[in-house]
Order: sequence, then structure tokens, then C-alpha cells
Amino acid sequence: TLFSGATASAIESADALRTLTLTVNNVSDGASEVLNIDGSQVLLTHGTVVASTATNGFSATVSVSGGVATVTLDKSAGVSATTLQTLVNGITYRNLSDNPTAGSRNVTLTSLRDTGGVANGGVDTTALALASTVTVVAVNDAPVLTTSGGSAAFVAGDNAPSTPVAIDSALTVSDVDNLTLNSATVTIGSGFSAGQDQLNFVANPGAYGNITASYNASTGVMTLSSVGSTATTAQWQAALRSITYSNSAVTPNSATRTIAFVVSDGTDSSTSSTKTVTVTPVDQTPIVSAGAGMATFTEGDSPTAVAPALTVSDLDNSTLASA
Repeated sequence: TLFSGATASAIESADALRTLTLTVNNVSDGASEVLNIDGSQVLLTHGTVVASTATNGFSATVSVSGGVATVTLDKSAGVSATTLQTLVNGITYRNLSDNPTAGSRNVTLTSLRDTGGVANGGVDTTALALASTVTVVAVNDAPVLTTSGGSAAFVAGDNAPSTPVAIDSALTVSDVDNLTLNSATVTIGSGFSAGQDQLNFVANPGAYGNITASYNASTGVMTLSSVGSTATTAQWQAALRSITYSNSAVTPNSATRTIAFVVSDGTDSSTSSTKTVTVTPVDQTPIVSAGAGMATFTEGDSPTAVAPALTVSDLDNSTLASA
């Protein structure tokens, strides 16, 4: 509430009060800056018109010049002094912007007009200077990170290095009041296998700015940072989308990995958002190698081994079933 205890009078008992003018300075956030007047929202943008306020049916018009909004309320029939007092004492200000322009807004009642007219030298308008100051304080909003639905699928390689899988190539990152972000963490939670699970990131200044990363294989946490918080939200989004999961074990644990993403603007962090990765171990195909050289058999000799240098191996089995 901007005003309290305001009083008004038309002086002549036959007159009513019809026009109230007020100004708001330092207006800079467009339609996000709003006065609640007589039960209606009045946007402090040039050209705003409210045909009839909710409570007493005033018209409201707004003009803005040089950062000063002038609001004119008018009702040709006028209202009583008591009604106008209630209207004035009920005026409130609010700013709907997620990134408002900080500073003071001075709300000043500048004139009041009654219904008496100016005939016979009458005066129907009084200049006013009743002011109230609102201090707008911008509060930092945490960035928002949202993972996409579904799961990524990792399949172990068969006698070959496994192919890393992108964890979430569709996650989104945004921040309503910061163009750049400072850091992020990517953490493998449930299902984590220390020393085997791997998170991978390849720096790319052209795509990801100055974002760099380090991974702790014993904890499953990757930490990413941008020195000076210069990487943009778009670069952070692209960087986090590029992170892949892999596993160095021949036969990885098949438990689903839950991986959490968090970003920070340097002051506040986003809510953790998770993505799952399914892990499929693959039975490794046995490998037979005949070895080098050629077996030679001469008539009359004892039986000769066909492949004396042959070797048999299996990465995930110490025994075999048949040959």
C-alpha cells in the first residue's frame, strides 16, 4: 500500500470528486510495473486504458514520457470524499519482472478535480504533492535445468572398447536474470560403480566457450566451470548435452545409473534434475587364434599337432562349453 490516512474534500457539499492525477517516476520495466487502483490492474505502459475500474467505475489512462508515467483517473459523475479516500489509501504497486530494474519509484498524487466547474471564477482543480516511495530490489533467480524424458542406453562392447553414450542430448538450461553461468556438476548416484563408471567431456571453445571439466572416478562427480562466468547459458546447455557415459569394465554392473545435473550462476544453484542410463553387459565372444607358422607331416611320422601355437581366450569366462 502506497498511501494511508489520506483525506479528501470537495469543500462545497454539492460537489463530488471526479479526476485524480498521479505520476510514477523511473518506470523502466514496461508492462511488468503495475498499479492496483480501485480494484483494477493498471499497467504503467504508454497508451494503457482501463475503461472502467472494478469498484467505482473510473476510467484510467496512462501516458509515459522520459520514464515518468502519468495516470489519470476520471469519473464524470464524481464520487464522495470518503470513496476517494478509500481509493487512494488502497493504491498498491508491484513489479512482475523476474529481472526488475532496481531503484526507487516515486508515486506522487499531483492534482484533484471536483465536479463544480470553473463558471463565475470557480476553481475546480487543486495541485497536490502527496508522494510515496517504493524501493525495488532485484533478487537473484536461480537458473533452471530440465532433463528430457526417457533413458539413455549404454551397451558394453564385445572384445572392443565400449561406445560412450550421450546422457541427455535434449536437456535445457535457462536463467531469467543472467546471460552467463558459473559452474555445474554432473553426479552418478544410484547404481554407481567406482573406478568403472566414467563421465566424459571434451572442451570445445567454439561451442562451449571456456567451460572445462574434471571427473572424480572414485565419487562419480564431474565438476564443470567457466572462469569469470563468461560462458553463456546456450554454451552451458550445449556442453552439458555433450557429456557422455561409458564403463571400463569388461562386464559392467547392469544396474541403471541415475545421473543428476545441477548448474549455478555463482550465487544460486538450480534444482537437481536427473536422467537415467540403462547399462547392458555383453557376453564376450571367445577368441581362437591359430598362431603363426605351418604344421608339417611326413609319411611315417607320429601324429602331428595341427596348430601347436593355437590360443583360446575369453574375457569374461574362465571355462567354455564346447568347440
